[in-house]
Amino acid sequence: MTDSKVEEGVMISPLRKLRSRIMADGYKYKMLKEMSFEEEQHGEGRLDRNSRNRRKNITCCYCFWFIILISVILLLLSMLLYQQYYTKGVCLTPQCVVNSAEIASKMNLTVDPCDDFYEYSCGTWLSEAVIPPDKSTYSMFVKITEANTQVIHKTLVEESELKSEAIDKARVYYKSCMNTNVIEDKGVEPIFKLIKELGSWTISSNEISGQWDRSKWDLTKILSIMASYYKTPLIGISPTRDNKDNTRYLLYFDQAGLTLDNRDEYFSNNTKLKEGYIEFFQEYVKLLGVKDNVTAKIEEIYNFEKKLAEIFTPKEKRIDVEKTYNKIKIKDLQNILNNEVNIIKILKDGMNVSVTSETEILVPFPDYFKNLTLLLQATDNETIANYLVWSFIQMFLGYLPNDFVRVGLILDSIELGINDVSPRWHRCVQKASQKFGFAVSALFVSERFSKESRAEVEEILNNIKEALIEDIEGSDWMDKETANKAIEKARAVKNMIGFPDWILQPERLNEYYQKVSMVENEFLENYLRLRKFSLQQDMEYLHKKPDPLEWDMFPSDVNAYYDASNNVIVFPAGILQPPFYDPDMPVSVKYGSVGMIIGHELTHGFDSQGRKYDVHGNLSNWWSEASAKKFQEKAKCMEDQYGNYDINETKLNGIYTLTENIADNGGLKLALSAYRISGIQEEIQLPGLKMDTLQQFFMGFVQPWCSKSRPQTYKMDIQTDSHSIKRFRVIGSVSNHPEFGKAFKCRKNAPMNPELKCSVW
Repeated sequence: MTDSKVEEGVMISPLRKLRSRIMADGYKYKMLKEMSFEEEQHGEGRLDRNSRNRRKNITCCYCFWFIILISVILLLLSMLLYQQYYTKGVCLTPQCVVNSAEIASKMNLTVDPCDDFYEYSCGTWLSEAVIPPDKSTYSMFVKITEANTQVIHKTLVEESELKSEAIDKARVYYKSCMNTNVIEDKGVEPIFKLIKELGSWTISSNEISGQWDRSKWDLTKILSIMASYYKTPLIGISPTRDNKDNTRYLLYFDQAGLTLDNRDEYFSNNTKLKEGYIEFFQEYVKLLGVKDNVTAKIEEIYNFEKKLAEIFTPKEKRIDVEKTYNKIKIKDLQNILNNEVNIIKILKDGMNVSVTSETEILVPFPDYFKNLTLLLQATDNETIANYLVWSFIQMFLGYLPNDFVRVGLILDSIELGINDVSPRWHRCVQKASQKFGFAVSALFVSERFSKESRAEVEEILNNIKEALIEDIEGSDWMDKETANKAIEKARAVKNMIGFPDWILQPERLNEYYQKVSMVENEFLENYLRLRKFSLQQDMEYLHKKPDPLEWDMFPSDVNAYYDASNNVIVFPAGILQPPFYDPDMPVSVKYGSVGMIIGHELTHGFDSQGRKYDVHGNLSNWWSEASAKKFQEKAKCMEDQYGNYDINETKLNGIYTLTENIADNGGLKLALSAYRISGIQEEIQLPGLKMDTLQQFFMGFVQPWCSKSRPQTYKMDIQTDSHSIKRFRVIGSVSNHPEFGKAFKCRKNAPMNPELKCSVW
């Protein structure tokens, strides 16, 4: 695609492009002939003209044969060079040259790969890459996302062969987002109406938003209204699969309701966070017309959120799927809440869900609700009312006049270092992709994903699955019974690649979005309709039998996942794009890049939490005590290893990132084993890199992870992301891989070739 032009759905090859150029030159020659004929009409004699034409013909003849001779010499020389390099195993096809150039442009050849493979592979790119002002990070993931966004944008604004009512709705939503004149004209009136619906607050008051009345205010009623828009602060409510019986869904109740991205930020020594919170709040309400000094009331809300953050369960304690499985009845939760709120009423009035006091629910942390009850009892209702309205209206920043959008930068600049907003069209494409994900994905895959790509990725996946089975069979630390069950689970893993076929069937796609309507001049109202639509869709799961092949991610997403409750791995078309996957990549590079990602997701089924689910996707202890102990010992090595990495003097959290680190290491090892299973080890090499295919494999792994972030983002990622920083995802994985040191002939105990190597799978 990169070397060809697509015109009316037909790919034009480089040869056809050359023919087009010849045709253009022929047209130019014809015009010159016509001009010469006109000159002939202006006074020259016939004899002189004939003599001049003979001389010109002789000259043209010599030139013609000279060009033919040079062309033959160049052709023979090219064939000789190609044969010479080909026999040496070097690929000289245009695509190989392009791939080689892209790889070389990122590398820093002054660094020894055995000292720092990340810097060696990504160093030049890291020094030259500029993070866009509207981004917190620039990486290959961002690059793919931007390329996909461009494709989606094109399909939303142009007519396509794929037509459906669902796609039309996505386009109307996009247009309503782009209609800034209407958005500016409506101003803040829609927000005032929503504030009134919530019983108002004491930060602002006018005829539209009304005035807060303490005597009429009711917490359960307000939470019910918010729940009807699928906003549930204080008491997070959503459906989820029952981990011990994956044939049904249960309601899940959890902590919710903080403005800052991370509970730890409320206790940070960085005073800018609190100052930014207050400034963000102040500027928002100024745009609502508030002229009074409301700083004291804002600080009351901040302090309430800080107390709420104190009773949030820290992320490290939320990891263990066995410890967090806690099934109780609605009446039990109601007793814990001591009638501060009426759960059954919120579900019925707000979410249209009928339950009884005997209905079973999942509550991972009952202590949170005990402490929430105490917090509500100790807090004045005015503060709670103001907090709830504030929590609600924050959702609409991106749906109001442009001044509101820029107010959001106040916190983003402190938390992430972002200092600008994305272009309007970009934000509108993202919103359409989020709310009409399957419709938008239908357009995307029609443009950017083929059946051939799906077939090849599936072949890679099957080889990686076979590599996992061989690894388990050859394990010397698992007893036979546990190993056999692990093999059974590995064989049973289902895979979904690219996209679900039904999204290309207009009738099915229309049916999926049938219950939501869009109006072109009602952007914020459309958003509210879509929130209610999402609520309705999600709550319908409570009456459905789970579909093990249902997609929980949109095909255009640049991501992938393993679903333990279904024992399925999913690879959307969005991530199966260069540099992670390109049909024309050398096979060694493919296995290093997309193969590692496939191996990563497959390993999640056997990481420190995924291993606790059985072949059917139910939480079940199928491990022998001895094998489980060995696993924990091996995992502890990796926990300590990553916990010792640091960036800007902040250490990584080896506990919180353990599952992802196990998956990274396992994924890389499985990808190499699968590459060998494929039987294509004699593959020709890329030109100019002086790398054998094993080195190309490792380069294929690392370069898609080249990434550059702002200092604030690195800190936020360490605090909130279950993945390690990308530099350490690479360094940790290659330093644990015994084949890496051999591939690059690393000295013993080099930084990338330590004697102690951690390994789980």
